[in-house]
Amino acid sequence: MTALAMRRDDAGDVKRALTDVGRVVLALGLDRGAKRQTGGHGLVICCPAPDHGDRTPSCSVTLAGGTIRVNCFACGLRGDVFHLIAAAEGLTLPRDFSRAVERARAIANMAPAEPRPSARAERAERAEPDGPPKIDPATFAASAAAVLELCPLRSSVAVGLRARGILAEAQRDGWGELPADRPGPFEGDGRSELAAALEALRAMFEPASLRWLFNDRGGLIWSEHRLLIPWRDPAGRVWGLQRRYAPVYGDEAPARAPKYVWPPSHVYDPGPRHAYGVDSPDLDGAKEIWLAEGAADALALRALNRVARAPRSMAALAVPGVATWPAFRASVLTHVRGRVVHVSLDADKAGDEAVALIARDVAAAGARLVDRPKPPAGLKDWAELSARLFGLERRTQ
Repeated sequence: MTALAMRRDDAGDVKRALTDVGRVVLALGLDRGAKRQTGGHGLVICCPAPDHGDRTPSCSVTLAGGTIRVNCFACGLRGDVFHLIAAAEGLTLPRDFSRAVERARAIANMAPAEPRPSARAERAERAEPDGPPKIDPATFAASAAAVLELCPLRSSVAVGLRARGILAEAQRDGWGELPADRPGPFEGDGRSELAAALEALRAMFEPASLRWLFNDRGGLIWSEHRLLIPWRDPAGRVWGLQRRYAPVYGDEAPARAPKYVWPPSHVYDPGPRHAYGVDSPDLDGAKEIWLAEGAADALALRALNRVARAPRSMAALAVPGVATWPAFRASVLTHVRGRVVHVSLDADKAGDEAVALIARDVAAAGARLVDRPKPPAGLKDWAELSARLFGLERRTQ
């Protein structure tokens, strides 16, 4: 267990939250050939154990005692939902127990857990109550800039962004693309590129400054999260490097983890958090501010405005999600006085519920007019609109 190990009672809460067998099986990609159990509430699926090679469904996944249980009649795989996830994801229990729990959290739509310190970590904290963070913001900004310089948008992730209609904007803002662990048609030797990038970074920084990106074996943490989105302060310094599950050749495949991940808080605390776009030169003279949900939507709004018949004098700002508004509120409200503000969040229930609160804050900060434009009917966000208007035809892998 690590110094910030997950407690078993946390895992119990996650396990009890997963009671829909079909949802879990579908999320893990195990639904092909699945059969409903006769007289039961579970499914019989092809066993996901890596060494089984099951082609005929022989593995029972059912609800027993309020939690999901798995039992393969052929190879003997049995246990709870974490054993099922570990088999499907190629994990090893108990070594990868925390990863299995986090995957379960994502399936259950639960917020990622804040790791709780072990007794050893608590003792260390008591011994050094005022100790500095493991990575200070200046070191983080420098290492993030180095990563972005070594890993520009150039292969399959770039293809995915082009399919969303925002590649040019992403390149203009200096987004990055980590090499693929399993290179496809658009990549070279991803592993050697990654090794070279890691070696170059280690030559510039202490290994501790890279714990937010690489594991102890030199591989990527969340290797499928290859898109790098730099969030900058007004001076242009990277305060946070958000990683997104990468669109593959333009497709939005289900993630094996949350769609977005940030450097973990126990490794790095950036201090003030600034909305995406506060470093943009568009902000100084803009008559309008469009507040979006997510950096991709901010880029989509900019792209749409650039090709409009009558482009607006506007700047696009974004927060990571509606729940993060309190942390990003100050960086947005600083710029709204005397301007028209469009609160253009995602067209979903969470976005609808957040608009009223954010609009009140914006109006109180002196905005001249506040409204809530929405993408055309049937589209969730502005990135979907940019993909429809500018994107390539989506292709499968």
